[in-house]
Amino acid sequence: MAPPALTAPASVTPTRGVEGGLGGSSGTGPSDWDIGIGLAFAAGAAAAAGYVVRRRRR
Repeated sequence: MAPPALTAPASVTPTRGVEGGLGGSSGTGPSDWDIGIGLAFAAGAAAAAGYVVRRRRR
């Protein structure tokens, strides 16, 4: 008995995702808004950590 013949897949060009223009932004990196939010979260985390350390030392 012969094995079943393998058929070639249909010739479909794969999508390129963000590089192809589908979804996402231009990919130039984080915006000023993103950096500002990140710095705000980092400052809040540092302040909270400082508060905890100071409170435990009393």
